[in-house]
Amino acid sequence: MNITYTVSITDIIQAVGVGLGFPTAVWGILKLFRKDKDKIEQLNSLRDIAISQNSAIGKMTEQIIELSKQTAQFEYQSIIFKEANDLLKEQIKIQTDALLSDKDHKEKYLELERKKRKSDIRPFFKKTTGLSSQSMFSLVFTNYGGRAYLKGIEDINVNNISIHAQMRKEQEIEKNGTYNFSATANNSYLGNDVPYEITLLFCDEDDNKYKQKIKGVGFNVEISPPEER
Repeated sequence: MNITYTVSITDIIQAVGVGLGFPTAVWGILKLFRKDKDKIEQLNSLRDIAISQNSAIGKMTEQIIELSKQTAQFEYQSIIFKEANDLLKEQIKIQTDALLSDKDHKEKYLELERKKRKSDIRPFFKKTTGLSSQSMFSLVFTNYGGRAYLKGIEDINVNNISIHAQMRKEQEIEKNGTYNFSATANNSYLGNDVPYEITLLFCDEDDNKYKQKIKGVGFNVEISPPEER
């Protein structure tokens, strides 16, 4: 028995369409793989950029802190140098006056020695670093002078901050030691924009009494040189 197959034009067109569609489908799959690969490469590139930026920010932060410390040290040394220069001028004048009166010379010499000692042992605080968060801020003051005996804080303008209790306790701070100050912002202020003003009270090892005024907005502050009180 003979079986006859009849192939129509429609069948031929469908077969051709399938044949043509197969490469297109394969190409579409390859394009999807290619897109996924490109996305992975882009994500890897973004990740590398983020890592590089974080590293750069970390190094920049370290450099800013170090520069702040160096600036504080330079300011302290400039003031001490001026005082030493003034004392030297006074010493020369005393030696000159000695030719006129030996008694006056001895008294002036003793007074000069007292001034020298006060200058040598006087504490001297400078701000070295500072940080702030949403609701609080902290400061680090380095003592570049002699040993300090911190006696407390005098409130001048503290309506918008709550000073942490630990900050008011008496403490001994050696040369190059640090005093850490922190407070919380109140009245809708943030840690980086709250204004305040306080005075740091302390003594040297001979019980000479000093103060330094601290006026700031958040961790941005100005601190005056030590004054006798």
